Amino acid sequence: WQLSLGVKLSFIALTGTVITIPGYWLQRKNQLFAVALQGVGLAIVFLTLIFSHHFAVIASLKTASLFFVILLSVTVYLSLKQQALYLAMLALTMAYIAPLVIPQSHPDVIFLFGYYFLVFIISVCFSWLFC
Repeated sequence: WQLSLGVKLSFIALTGTVITIPGYWLQRKNQLFAVALQGVGLAIVFLTLIFSHHFAVIASLKTASLFFVILLSVTVYLSLKQQALYLAMLALTMAYIAPLVIPQSHPDVIFLFGYYFLVFIISVCFSWLFC
């Protein structure tokens, strides 16, 4: 027997989550290492989410977008709570890359530019929060 692709991707996403949790716990001992560990774990979950939508494990664009919003919210929360600029940069990079890697049947240029304008506004707000 062989595990389905959805189960394999779930294990990979769970591994990314398991890597992120000790990174959060280690923030008082070594913050730079903890943030790097969290970044690796969140990036694993992000790439797994892209892969799972690309290979139709998550078939709905709305469901994939909801998971992206949840993942970005967690990343932003962790970066604000720890005042970690690296996690904020990771979240913004994920936000900029997300519409390019999620395949759409009818890409809309106006939506894309509106989305990037919104991400730009959010990044300006981030810069005010961290300065």
